[in-house]
Amino acid sequence: MSVTSQLRKVFEVDQLISGLQSRLTSADRFHGEQQRQLDEMDAKISSIETETKKSKLQQSSLEKEAAALEAKMATLREAMGSARTNKEYSTFLGELNALKAQKDEKDKSQIELMEKAEAATAQIAEINTKRAERVAMVAKAGEERAKRQSEIASKLAELQSKRDTLAKDLAPSELALLAELIDRLGENAMAKVDEIDRRNHEWACSSCMRALPVQAISMILKGQLTRCSNCTCILFADDDQDVGAKKVKKKEAAEQL
Repeated sequence: MSVTSQLRKVFEVDQLISGLQSRLTSADRFHGEQQRQLDEMDAKISSIETETKKSKLQQSSLEKEAAALEAKMATLREAMGSARTNKEYSTFLGELNALKAQKDEKDKSQIELMEKAEAATAQIAEINTKRAERVAMVAKAGEERAKRQSEIASKLAELQSKRDTLAKDLAPSELALLAELIDRLGENAMAKVDEIDRRNHEWACSSCMRALPVQAISMILKGQLTRCSNCTCILFADDDQDVGAKKVKKKEAAEQL
């Protein structure tokens, strides 16, 4: 069996393995996306709670400052009651009004912080409602992933064993070439030779449709590893495909005699 034929068998098994793994990959991707959204919700809740704690500390500090101002205002009111002149009374009144303005500002800030805390509590409650739904989605996605993994596990092991058997007769460099092409070209890593014009012996790469020279067809007939000069994929001909006016399967049979 030619190197191309051996690589093709390995490639076909790789395609089956890739197909099975893609089912698991999609389940992994869905599970990961649900978990990502859940993590974002948790981070949002944590951020809101942190800001709420800061707001409560600020509110507590404002309450103390407002209480201190109220105490000073009480002292001034007592002093105003014992003022001996209008000028002294006016001075106390000015100081009292200034303190009252400061206290009003502290009270206003406290109200704003309280409203902010109430809004944060409502926002957390809303997120938690959505979070409960997301937790259920994460669990369901995890179950689906585990189910798919269980379904394909035995088949994957079987295909991997088959691939290992097929690959053992190939050189590491040949396997490395196939791996590189699969990584770069995917399912087009190997491509069949397509007939363009039988009478004029014109053939093309089925991957990029670039015309192939006679030399390339000759190499394929001889079982030599042949690559498309344009897309660089490995070229092959089906066993019953008429290439160069000769059946490939007949050619290979003749070479084995």
